[in-house]
Amino acid sequence: MKDLIFNFVNQYAVWGIFLVVFLAAFLLWRMNRQLKRLNRNLAMITGKIQEYFDVIMEEEEQGEVRPMAREPRREDWEVTKEERDFLLSRKKEHSPEDEEVFNAVMQEYFS
Repeated sequence: MKDLIFNFVNQYAVWGIFLVVFLAAFLLWRMNRQLKRLNRNLAMITGKIQEYFDVIMEEEEQGEVRPMAREPRREDWEVTKEERDFLLSRKKEHSPEDEEVFNAVMQEYFS
């Protein structure tokens, strides 16, 4: 029985090794194709997000600034124009409405 098993292994070992190497090469080829496809999709998503941010930046450059909710106080008048612009831009960056729009767009792209 032992001789029969050794003869079988000796006779078909080359084919077994060939089959394992062929299977490994096939699986590597498939993984490479999937990675290329994934990279292409990620590049497309990144491009769309960049286009979205470009549109937002264009709108900001055109001067679409929301009016202030209250009249400026006397202390606000003593602040220089650059300081006031900086404070307004910081306030606009942290607006919850902008964050909601951003989250909605991200969910649309990634769903």
